[in-house]
Amino acid sequence: MPDVYELCADEAWTHGGLPLNRYWCFFGGVFGSESDIDRLEQNLKSDRVFFSSGNREIKWTNLNNDNIDDYAFILDQFFDYMNRYDIIYRQMFLDRMFVYEGNPISDIDLQYKLYYQYIKHHFGFQYLPRSSDASIHIRLRLDTHSSQDHRGQLTKFLVSLGPQISRNDISFDPVFVNSSRFLRLQVCDLIMGAAGFYGNRHHKRRASGQRGMSSKQKLRLRLAKYIYGKLRDIHNSDRSTNSFNWFENTGHDGSKENRLTHKIRIWKFIPSNYRIDHGWKNSSLSSSGEYIRKDISKEVYTLGY
Repeated sequence: MPDVYELCADEAWTHGGLPLNRYWCFFGGVFGSESDIDRLEQNLKSDRVFFSSGNREIKWTNLNNDNIDDYAFILDQFFDYMNRYDIIYRQMFLDRMFVYEGNPISDIDLQYKLYYQYIKHHFGFQYLPRSSDASIHIRLRLDTHSSQDHRGQLTKFLVSLGPQISRNDISFDPVFVNSSRFLRLQVCDLIMGAAGFYGNRHHKRRASGQRGMSSKQKLRLRLAKYIYGKLRDIHNSDRSTNSFNWFENTGHDGSKENRLTHKIRIWKFIPSNYRIDHGWKNSSLSSSGEYIRKDISKEVYTLGY
């Protein structure tokens, strides 16, 4: 019988919109053995019985006064199970400071190209232990999308991923699912929503005539800080360090095998060829994180993951 693993992943903050955000196109996912992932889901379902706010889908955009304590509770349980079982969390995103030097690409094309890179590189599949008498099967449960063409393209790439990472013993089975059916995906949505909100300083943005934070901004800031603290604690405990940054790459600690073993890893995806727009540096943005002016460097940089 093959060793069976499961990856569940979702995306958020994927479209441009105005005003633009510095950090966008977030991907978040959990990976572990199928038995541990199933145990995580069943435990989260059992824990949800204690919700006082009902059974509405858990989403960052659904956060309100009635459910914030329930959301904090389910996040506590999620991170506790991550520590208890052999489960890892991976997050990837884009930073508009790094401007791609190449042919223009639409947001949706970019999203699916990045999805493939995220899955291929960020979980360290090539470092899974080999077995002399068994193959490895990885089920990919990916939140669905309306573009059937892009789903088909991504599926085609993923089913042939094993040879791409020099692991012919690993087979990949991608399936697109509705996140409303999976609590683990809903928790990933909370984490990514909090990252985009906090990193892009949405708590400092003001509507015309608004003074101070709105009640919604206060709630979101409170939960975002809570999640940031949880991630930081797990990361620092796992690696005996105090270096966690939600918006910078996680170091390998001298070994790329840690792509598989670290509990928490962050990847700020930078294209292989890029220019730097210094206008997106924090020191150049408005106090509320909004873009003021371009400041493009002339030099073209080349970088790989």
